[in-house]
Amino acid sequence: MRRVHPTVKENEGSAVALGGHRRPLAADCTDFGLADGDAFCFDDPGAASYVVFCDAGQAYALDCATFSDANGTAVCGEIDDECDCVYGPTTTLDTSLLADLSYAATAQLYCAPEEEGDAECDGDYLVFCHNEGVWELDCTAFDDGQGNHAICGSLDSGECTCGFPQ
Repeated sequence: MRRVHPTVKENEGSAVALGGHRRPLAADCTDFGLADGDAFCFDDPGAASYVVFCDAGQAYALDCATFSDANGTAVCGEIDDECDCVYGPTTTLDTSLLADLSYAATAQLYCAPEEEGDAECDGDYLVFCHNEGVWELDCTAFDDGQGNHAICGSLDSGECTCGFPQ
C-alpha cells in the first residue's frame, strides 16, 4: 500500500469524508483496505482524479482538481511510494522513444487525448502521455556501451528525450 503524501494531508480540509450514505456518517478505513497514513489513487478517466487516504480511522477522498491553476489540473500520482496530486507533463516527447516503450512502466494514470505526446523529465525519468496513459521511462536503462548511462533532457526542438551528455 502507498503512503499519503504530506501535501495531501495539508489539504485535508478540502477532502470529502467517505461513507456519507452510512450511519454514522463515516467510512472506516478498513472498508477501503487502508490503515492510517495509507493512500491510493482513484481515477475516473476523462473526469476526476482522487487521492483516497486514511487519517485517524476515517477514509477521505481529495479531488486533485483542487490544485488547478495556469499549469492545468493536477491528477493523482505516485511519488516515491506516496500518493499525491501532481501536474502532468508540459513539453513534448521525442517520438523516437516510442520504439523503446517496452522499457517504460505504466504509471496507471489517465491522460486526456489533448495531452497525447506531452512529456517532462523527473530526475532520471522521462514521464510522458501515450495512448491516454502516463508512462515512465528510466533513462539510466540506456547506456552507450562504454558504461555511461543516459540522462533525461530537452532537445533544442523542446522535445524531452533520453540521451548522453556531450
